[in-house]
Amino acid sequence: MTENYGREKQLEIGQYFYDKKLNKEQFKKDLLKPRALLGKEQLEWVRNKVDKKYRWSIFGQQLLIGPKYLPKIFKNEEISNDSSYYTSELAGEELPFNTDQWDGYPREREEFYKNISNSESNLILAGDSHNSWFSNLYDKYNEFVGIEIGAPAISSPSFGDTFKDKTGIIEDEFIKDNKDLVWVNGRNQGYVSLNITELDVEVQFKYVSTVKSKEYEVLEPYVFRVEHNKPYS
Repeated sequence: MTENYGREKQLEIGQYFYDKKLNKEQFKKDLLKPRALLGKEQLEWVRNKVDKKYRWSIFGQQLLIGPKYLPKIFKNEEISNDSSYYTSELAGEELPFNTDQWDGYPREREEFYKNISNSESNLILAGDSHNSWFSNLYDKYNEFVGIEIGAPAISSPSFGDTFKDKTGIIEDEFIKDNKDLVWVNGRNQGYVSLNITELDVEVQFKYVSTVKSKEYEVLEPYVFRVEHNKPYS
């Protein structure tokens, strides 16, 4: 839905750097310009399909939709594992660091939120990041939109492969610096299952201890119970 059809090219953040400094004002200004991710036809299809006669509306698509900002801790070169000015300039600024996901299309994200507002309760499934995410979603007016469930990689590298024993710190700082983010796991590979009832949805993140060996353990799942049309708390 979000990768190929009707999509316009995302902003290239590197184009906003001059003498190793990010032109933040121009970057913010250009982010807010119209830019299609779903495109008119798919947005219209979503708007026409959403109906309050359905108890739950569940949207499956590839990209993280809730804002995900790089935490301030990434200004610390020992943590970021990257001494580039690029990381340092974006960390703690509440600016997108990955314009290839919905953060790079904020105007169309608001249009999508508007199109699904005529729903009883929204769950938005995402992937592509290789990490696990669980977020409450709000529009620009701070109105609750739904719940985001970001699925982990089954075997691809995640935060844990990059940051090793610092991964737990990275997770905590992402939650601290992203107000709508409830939980993140970058240590484990696995998948997500949903048990859907009229009253609620049980979300289980299921993992194994390692995907790098034939010897592994099945880990206790992380479980979230999503109530109908309520933010998780």
